[in-house]
Amino acid sequence: IVIVVGGSVAGCSTALSLVRRDSDASVLVLDNADASLFKVGTALSEEIQQVFSYLAPHLPVEELLLQDTSSSSSENETSHYHYSCPIFTRSSGNACAWSSPSLQENVANTSDGSGIGWHLDRSKFDQILRDFVQEQRRGSSKSEKKMVTLRKASFQAIERVDEGRSWAVVAQEDGHSDRGQPQEKLYILKWVVDASGRDAVVANQLGARTVKFDNLTAYYGLFTQIPDALRADPDHRSIIEASEHGWWYTAQTPYNPPYHPSTTYNYSDNNFNKYNTSNVRVVIYYTDESDPSARYAKTSSGFLKSLFRGTFHIARLLTKF
Repeated sequence: IVIVVGGSVAGCSTALSLVRRDSDASVLVLDNADASLFKVGTALSEEIQQVFSYLAPHLPVEELLLQDTSSSSSENETSHYHYSCPIFTRSSGNACAWSSPSLQENVANTSDGSGIGWHLDRSKFDQILRDFVQEQRRGSSKSEKKMVTLRKASFQAIERVDEGRSWAVVAQEDGHSDRGQPQEKLYILKWVVDASGRDAVVANQLGARTVKFDNLTAYYGLFTQIPDALRADPDHRSIIEASEHGWWYTAQTPYNPPYHPSTTYNYSDNNFNKYNTSNVRVVIYYTDESDPSARYAKTSSGFLKSLFRGTFHIARLLTKF
């Protein structure tokens, strides 16, 4: 048995790789993510389909990436992985302004609805992977033993046991006691994979320390348009613009904030817009943690002032938005 701590892209990919390489492998993934929360990580290149075709050949990637949420629920009930709100929208290309005031563009032909990648709701994308991972079985029958088990749990502690031949891992699992309260559980096994990202919760407990080569930090804001099908955001590019103290990034995101009313648009006359109905845009500012601009970007008012004073293309896009 292998325990993977972390059920995001790295953790799920690790679990899928293990069971693909060894059909007798058993993997336990520990993860406590909340798929309803916004998560930065908003773009995928088209090459992701090649990765999925290897890791998860039965996952309907194209169906998910081009899921038409404007269709009626009855039409989508055939898809096991149907979600009630968009997970992906098409990216039509990239545009950058680094050392010149003009944008340098790499834009795809969008006449047939294709693009060069996708903007995504990262939290729900991770949830798709978790849903798929925990359905992996040794055979096609649902009665077959699962190859991967996913537990809603938080990693707590790890130490060597059995004279160094095994690991003892303590996890706090949600709602597994008689009263539905979190309960600690002990696992003894030989292999543990730390896929907890920058938190490195397992590695840190074992004495590892993060080595920073720079102090790059990021601040983000979500901009929500008043729902209006006639004024839907028409710009499907990823845009990067340099400023005096850092750089700015913006793209559409299908993330639907909990406080925002759910809206469905129907662009039956335009194949590209049919899969690009986002009215939420993420804007991210990157700078050095010690730079004076970082202090202002920490507040909403400072973030907005820096954005509209430090950018031209992104600021103009948002005023239209």
